[in-house]
Amino acid sequence: MSADLSERNGQVAFAYNRDRGMPWHLTGQPVDGDQPLAVMLRESQMDFTLSKRPMSVLVDGRRYEVEDQHANVATWPDGTTKLLAIIGDRYTNVSFEDLVTWSLDLVGLSSGDAVIDTLGGLSDFRRAFAYVRFPDVTIDPHGIADKLNTGMVVTTSFDGAASAVAAFSSVRVVCSNTLAFALSRATDRVKVRHTRNAQERMREAAAAIETYAQVRDAYLLSATSLLSIPGGPALDAALEVVAPIAADATPGRSLTIAKGKRDAIAGLAKGGESTAPVVGWNGWAVYNAVAEWLDWSSPLRGHDNTGQVRGERALLGTHHEAKRDVASAILATAS
Repeated sequence: MSADLSERNGQVAFAYNRDRGMPWHLTGQPVDGDQPLAVMLRESQMDFTLSKRPMSVLVDGRRYEVEDQHANVATWPDGTTKLLAIIGDRYTNVSFEDLVTWSLDLVGLSSGDAVIDTLGGLSDFRRAFAYVRFPDVTIDPHGIADKLNTGMVVTTSFDGAASAVAAFSSVRVVCSNTLAFALSRATDRVKVRHTRNAQERMREAAAAIETYAQVRDAYLLSATSLLSIPGGPALDAALEVVAPIAADATPGRSLTIAKGKRDAIAGLAKGGESTAPVVGWNGWAVYNAVAEWLDWSSPLRGHDNTGQVRGERALLGTHHEAKRDVASAILATAS
């Protein structure tokens, strides 16, 4: 697995909050605790400014300007420069510093509630990313106090290959692969093209997207509702979604498989490390049991490295729709 992280002066262009753990690639600059954006940019060597410069060619001693083509150049505080890409006339640079600041404003957390967990450069500084971590979401704070991690992935390119993007995600981005994973399943995505009206598009996007607070409140409402539903009816409803058994089912392999699924999920719901023994016998315990079974225990066929596949399932949210259907089925029992 390649990190594709940029390097400059023998240093990897990546900074991360050491309190949140070391990234899998074991490289980059650790920082102590939550640091301001300026510090993260400096430590990751992403503190360069961008300039769109005209291009010309020398022909027989005479210089000609190249129409509709420009050099996108990065300049670091020490004066060193780097050609990042050749870009078109319509391309407009969106500063990565402005993009991250905008993402904080977008969710109404720029006062310090949200912090920059990771920040780095990819593809020889032609792309940048950051993971903005939000305060932990707490389900039933005066009861089970179950904590969930949430955040936003922010990325842009400086060569015209990709738009500026901000999207809600629970995946901590530390490299090119985790960036791809996060974007593949991120929710409430905002995309801004690098054109002359990019700043205006950013303002429009900020007005159009659901805010973090709205997403958080909706999730908390759903989770709290699941807590109030008895475990028995919740389990019955969930099993009808993931392991249905027809009334006229006859003995055979299909029936045996369905019953095996049901037994496994029921066992997780009643005795799992994050289910009934912790949160009580209710819909929230059942939902978490189904989610755990889908990601880590459901059958795999045709894969040699099952551990990696299961990890990718959990990371990518492969069973997102099934989990949503299970939650809806459990909530429907209360109506």
